Amino acid sequence: CRCPVVSVGTGGAPDLIKPGVNGFLASPEDTEGLAHYLTKVLQLSNTEWQAMSNAAHRTATRYTWKDAADQLESALMKILNA
Repeated sequence: CRCPVVSVGTGGAPDLIKPGVNGFLASPEDTEGLAHYLTKVLQLSNTEWQAMSNAAHRTATRYTWKDAADQLESALMKILNA
């Protein structure tokens, strides 16, 4: 949806979010940090918002269902061949 992402640094988020580029990451359990980053995103200038939004969109569209299926298949084959 072309929005900068604000998340906690768990799961896949640290692999996808580049702080200050396409979003921000707070530490898990850091509700104040999460609120800080949400506020920061909401206060971005139009130019900053557009740059982060475009970067978030590029990140999101960089992956396809085929990519995910190929990675899952590769992981399953490794398990089966182990």
